[in-house]
Amino acid sequence: MPDCPPSDLTTAANVPSRSRPSCGFICWNSAEVARVLETARSIENGCIVIGRRKKRRFTRTHPIFEIEESVFTDAGVPVVVWPKERMRKFDGFFDLIFCQAPFSGSEEMKESRVVTIPEEGDCHAIVESSMNSIFRE
Repeated sequence: MPDCPPSDLTTAANVPSRSRPSCGFICWNSAEVARVLETARSIENGCIVIGRRKKRRFTRTHPIFEIEESVFTDAGVPVVVWPKERMRKFDGFFDLIFCQAPFSGSEEMKESRVVTIPEEGDCHAIVESSMNSIFRE
């Protein structure tokens, strides 16, 4: 699966409006996508980013192929595939970046706020709280 060119990513993320923060949901597998999908759909400027990890060989057993095709066609929100080693490029692109676990480079982000949603946490409540607090600062 090819990476999404930056121009397509800008279109996919709906060029964030200032009425609500833009939110990127970093996911690494189908379980994480399923967990955040409804929340991402409820957000004006939500985008699901599926992280593509490097493997020695890109085969049909690669994790990206474990994600249901319907995620890409029927998600109701922009979905892009992005290489793990380029995740830092999202610094400043999204106001908020949500992930289940910190990813390489997340600690270096200065313009975007990275919010970890623990596996047992209420995804929707954490996202809403983070979105509300970003404009209070």
